[in-house]
Amino acid sequence: VTANFAVPAATGANLVSHVALTASYRGDILVGADGLKSKVRAQMFPGARASFTGWRIYRGVVEVDSQVYDGKTMLLYGDSKAVSVLYPVCERRRKEGRTLLNWGINCKDEVLAPHLRGEPGPESWTRRVSKDEFAGVVGGWVF
Repeated sequence: VTANFAVPAATGANLVSHVALTASYRGDILVGADGLKSKVRAQMFPGARASFTGWRIYRGVVEVDSQVYDGKTMLLYGDSKAVSVLYPVCERRRKEGRTLLNWGINCKDEVLAPHLRGEPGPESWTRRVSKDEFAGVVGGWVF
């Protein structure tokens, strides 16, 4: 996705966004909720890096031997300190009666063990961690 922004002189401070140079959207506000490697941030603030918010996300994919949900349903679960999201990601497996389940745990730094708290280090979508790192966050959850 390529996003370009402009301030039209004739209409004031409207933002103009071009998605893949094939569509144009106009609005008074743009919410750039496009993640750690944000294209919106890169275009609006060249060279700026994401800053640690005190929240971190653990995610993974697991294959389940039974069908979970209907292929269109998402489960959100949690509280003000940790939230989990689960949803199926493979239609082929669903048709076979199995589930490839994407899961994510978004948690406040304060719920982690003290030695894990603080700036998590370099940005990474693929860093492997032991489940012990976040097991304490979800240990009491029942689905």
